[in-house]
Amino acid sequence: MATFKTKNKMVYDYIKDAIINAKYAPGEKINPKDLALQLEVSPVPVREAINKLSTEGFLKVIPHIGATVADINQAEVEEMHMIRSELECFAVKLSIQQITEERIRKLERVLDEAERALKTAKFDKFKKLNKQFHTGLYADSSYQLLVEIILQLYNKLQMVLHVPWTEQRAEQTMREHRLILAAVKEKNAEAICKVLMKHRKTQFHELYISQKTERSALK
Repeated sequence: MATFKTKNKMVYDYIKDAIINAKYAPGEKINPKDLALQLEVSPVPVREAINKLSTEGFLKVIPHIGATVADINQAEVEEMHMIRSELECFAVKLSIQQITEERIRKLERVLDEAERALKTAKFDKFKKLNKQFHTGLYADSSYQLLVEIILQLYNKLQMVLHVPWTEQRAEQTMREHRLILAAVKEKNAEAICKVLMKHRKTQFHELYISQKTERSALK
């Protein structure tokens, strides 16, 4: 059954996805009139989407200039990455004792599907399954505001982390995910957090520090 979207939600999702997937570059100006024509909507839902994305930190609205895509600096990236890592561990600790066998089976299926995606080099699919696995660790949490904050941080980090998945990186991720799943089955929150923190630290270095070094070398 298809999910109905209001025009406001459709426009909001379109702009947000374009920012996250680097279709709009940091600092790029968003033209509301062009977007309204492109999406065949009135200017109203475009303005509302821009205002909402501005409050979430994806856009920056400057008086008399308009909306531009937020340009996140290294200090902000490091801070968001640190906060996200800590909040993920906190979410796991709050929810791990209530995790169900059904949820564990879902996590296993996600990893099995990710293995198949890796073997066939379908890295776009692997990326989606990677996110699905992480959010699945605390998807049933009763602390949905906490989950929402984690997802917001994840999406904002995607604005600057655009290094393509490689076979080596995906294989390392799979090894760490298997360790996390084993700890989930034992309901060992400390073990999960230990692997998560290492996973995040490695990922940050590979996706941002290495990317930043490459950009500097090209200047």
